[in-house]
Amino acid sequence: MALTEEEKKERRKAYMKNYLKAYRDANRDKAEKYRKEYQKKNKDKIYKQRKGYREANKEKIRSSNRTYRETHKEENKLYQKAYYKSNKEQIKSNNKAYREANKERIAATRKAYAENNKEELRYRDMIRNKKCLEDLSDRYVKNCIVTNSRVLKCQHIPQELIELKRLELKLKRNLKEQDNG
Repeated sequence: MALTEEEKKERRKAYMKNYLKAYRDANRDKAEKYRKEYQKKNKDKIYKQRKGYREANKEKIRSSNRTYRETHKEENKLYQKAYYKSNKEQIKSNNKAYREANKERIAATRKAYAENNKEELRYRDMIRNKKCLEDLSDRYVKNCIVTNSRVLKCQHIPQELIELKRLELKLKRNLKEQDNG
């Protein structure tokens, strides 16, 4: 039973695949050492090759990254939460330092956003104000107290006064509902 050329090639390919896998497994340290030495000697060459590939395949890389992010959303969220939890202080200090160093840039960005999105911001403020009014938030109640007062400021109002005013507003609402209902 003679083998065809194609069958011989397939057998040879399978044999080499198994042989090379066994060799790599047996000489893992040697291969790793060789790889590191090669990378060290050819750092610039490897960098240029990788950069060339990235430039030639921007869309392919972008779509691959997008697909990966979409399929691993939950894992990424969990990782980000864990990272934030373990590095909370460092992240806060970095953010604070950035804000201090880039005050003008941040202000300009916010101003530009406000100018370009006036309607959206108005709508967002309207929704927030409605929610504050319905929930009788501290902010809304403080503004009710301070309105028509030239002496009081929001930061000078104690929490007990806010609670009393909130109760008064709830009582007025209930009486109004009973009169209308």
